[in-house]
Amino acid sequence: MKKLCCVFCLLLLFSSFLMGLDEKNLKRQLEERRRNIMASTEKKGDFGESKKGSSDLVKDQLPDYNSSIWEWGGYNSFSYLGYVDDDKSSTTIDTLEDVWDIDTRLWLRGTFRGRNTLYMRVKNNYDFYNWGDGIVGNSKENEGPHIDMLYHKWRFDTGELTIGRHYMSVGRGIAYADTHDGVTFIKRNRAFTLKLLGSKTKDEESNIDRGSPDIYQDREFYGAQGTLSLFGGKHNLYGFGVMSKDKTLNTVTATQAYEYNAKFYGIGANGTFFKNSNYWIEYVGTGGDTYSAGQTLGSVKDSINAWALTTGGMYFFKGKTKPYIVYESAYGSGDMDKGITDASGVNNLYLSGNTLGTKDESFHSFGYYDVGAALGADLSNLKVHKIAFYFKPLGENKYYNDLTTGFKYSIYKKMYAQSAISDYYSDQLDRDIGSGLDFYLTWQLIDDLNLYVNYSIFKPGDAYPVNRRDTDKYLLTTLTLSF
Repeated sequence: MKKLCCVFCLLLLFSSFLMGLDEKNLKRQLEERRRNIMASTEKKGDFGESKKGSSDLVKDQLPDYNSSIWEWGGYNSFSYLGYVDDDKSSTTIDTLEDVWDIDTRLWLRGTFRGRNTLYMRVKNNYDFYNWGDGIVGNSKENEGPHIDMLYHKWRFDTGELTIGRHYMSVGRGIAYADTHDGVTFIKRNRAFTLKLLGSKTKDEESNIDRGSPDIYQDREFYGAQGTLSLFGGKHNLYGFGVMSKDKTLNTVTATQAYEYNAKFYGIGANGTFFKNSNYWIEYVGTGGDTYSAGQTLGSVKDSINAWALTTGGMYFFKGKTKPYIVYESAYGSGDMDKGITDASGVNNLYLSGNTLGTKDESFHSFGYYDVGAALGADLSNLKVHKIAFYFKPLGENKYYNDLTTGFKYSIYKKMYAQSAISDYYSDQLDRDIGSGLDFYLTWQLIDDLNLYVNYSIFKPGDAYPVNRRDTDKYLLTTLTLSF
């Protein structure tokens, strides 16, 4: 009861904030968090664990490879999203003031002969929008129910094969990471792991080509990754390649065709140099071809030549509060030809495609990188430096053992001052995008109830006009109930 009272106090404290965020990045941010929460439901049912909804599992039971195990469960996630001054101006009314989101997922998992797994998850999402800025009234939207995941996984002594709708990725997930329909094959030996994948996007998946009039995309992906483990697993070196094929039935006009066929290649490393620490570094290059602005169907496409780099480290300190610190830098290439025109979002060349006869040097990917909640920008023509600190303020108290809080401070710069970023309000010839500060709180209230709070502020820099430099504030509050 004491914990629940604290929760209601926190919700009342934050309920005064309002909302708004780039819809594509907002939805991906929420989905990544929910995917992480639900990841444990996909794991093989371990004998010796007590699971909810298990039809054939007893604590401390030894494996019977002639038996099958069926497990089921689900969760409800209740979220409030609020923003103040998402247009970086306190003198205008925000287009979207706040959103209430209810996400429900039900899962079923069957494990057969201790090796093979059938997993199904159904999703339903309900959103209530509170509009502002001249948009009359409120609106609601329900997506689902539909199949979120459905796959069969076969395990063998040195690897596994997964077929169906499942989460697929390479490297750190920047180049490619999503839940798609396809096949993943993994082969392992002592020091080397090979991953092969082939996939297709789901129906009604947002189009990466923002300049296209078609909001949904249809693409295929083919990829491979090799990972070499060194010095007893202390260091891992890897390389990967992913080819995408644009199958979207794009709207074609007499003056413009649309197609974006990217090929990604990457190298990276991760591991630990000394106790209580780890590091990572990854470089992603992009090739391929695309229709530039003004090119018609059948024209010779212009080439893609972009890149991204991320590097960072983490250190865990000793102590009752279990503190740790994280530092990370990330870079996404920009295109000198995609210049700045105005803040209408129509003439900004970030959205209008590559300049005819030039290489497309803006980094765009089919993965995910969190640059910060309030800014919510793509990792394109962007430099990000982040430092974060997290700890358990109440230590090992039996009531608050799983209460963790912390903050993250970010600095944002353009790669090229004269080029655009995905936030079209940033229309000044200056590299200083601004800085952001995120506060986090996670709390496992009881076994089946989790609280998550992310309050984020973004202070625009000189890359924004004088009338667009008010502090942008964002709040996400989520209660997740598992069953």
